[in-house]
Amino acid sequence: MARRLSARRAWVAGAAVALALLAGLGYSRWRGADAAAGSTPQERSASRDAVESGTAAAAGEPHAGIPRVDDLDALDPLVRDAIVLGVSAVERRPGDARAWGELGIVYQAHRYFALAERCLTEARRLDGRAPEWPYLLGVLAEERGDVERAASLYGEALDRSPGAAAARYRLGNVLLVAGRLDDAERAFAALAASAPAEPWGPLGLGRVAQRRGSAETAAGHFERALAADAANAQTAYLLAAAYRELGRGDEARRLVERASEGVKPLGPADPVLDRVRIAVRGLETLIQAANQALAAGDAASAEALYAQVLDSDPAHYDALFNLGLLYGRQERFAESQAMLERAVAARPESSQARLLLALSLASQDRLVAARGELRALLEHDPDHREARALLGDMER
Repeated sequence: MARRLSARRAWVAGAAVALALLAGLGYSRWRGADAAAGSTPQERSASRDAVESGTAAAAGEPHAGIPRVDDLDALDPLVRDAIVLGVSAVERRPGDARAWGELGIVYQAHRYFALAERCLTEARRLDGRAPEWPYLLGVLAEERGDVERAASLYGEALDRSPGAAAARYRLGNVLLVAGRLDDAERAFAALAASAPAEPWGPLGLGRVAQRRGSAETAAGHFERALAADAANAQTAYLLAAAYRELGRGDEARRLVERASEGVKPLGPADPVLDRVRIAVRGLETLIQAANQALAAGDAASAEALYAQVLDSDPAHYDALFNLGLLYGRQERFAESQAMLERAVAARPESSQARLLLALSLASQDRLVAARGELRALLEHDPDHREARALLGDMER
């Protein structure tokens, strides 16, 4: 009994060190190398088209015309699964605009922009009423600097859904960039009329006035925008610039205290682009969410998220290690041992995993096995003081 209590005290001490590392560094940095699991692929793959159509999904053959990723097997498992599901939906329903659009959203979320554009173009062709397809095509055009095409696509989206504030604001922005000030002013004025309690219309109108060199008119618009949203740092910064031009230096300085140059531009709520953001998948995204839940004391959510990662990648070291730590703190030592043994198998050189595995074994009175893990740890990390001290304690 004394040995078990001593081992459990050691577990608590070791886990406390681990949690301190979690708070300061994040679990993914314990391994001393950048995690690649959550990185999103760039436009590193040309699309490939199949040469045959028909019942492709049932036959296991690619459906003709569907944009595909060449290096699919190299992707994060969650990203790969999302793409495979999207492609399968298009194979089953090649005439369904929604299936094409959802695949386009997955590609856009993971920065396969050329593939996304082809899918969204097909969705737009198949469905002449849904506003999201021309809107997302407009976002793609804007991101590559084709503001005239972006303006045309945003206009099409607004024809399909005139009340879409995000599309109206983006339309005004690209028209302003294109130097079409009258058209930009009309877009922002329409936005201000449709949403008078929001800052976005006056903010856009102020920017148009600023481009025209009318600081006084710009200040008036910015004041209305700031009254609608006092926390909008972008508006505060632009209003300060207008005040400086008008010689109102004291007021400008007070505003600058609330903002700084380079403030990230904001915009209206954008449920369409939110769907793209939500579509971002990746094991590292889940690991980060689980780590945050664990640090916040929500062990149940953390456990569920780590388990979800392991469903996709049974040898994911971070998920195995963190679950082992979590189970150990809950005195679920047999489950902790199982996770940590898998973590050691995934990364045999990991001192942290072997140390916690030894603690888990010791907490079950399996001292011979625990000493074996500590000796294995010290073979490749002879300066590990905690392991050496714990081994000495066990041997005594």
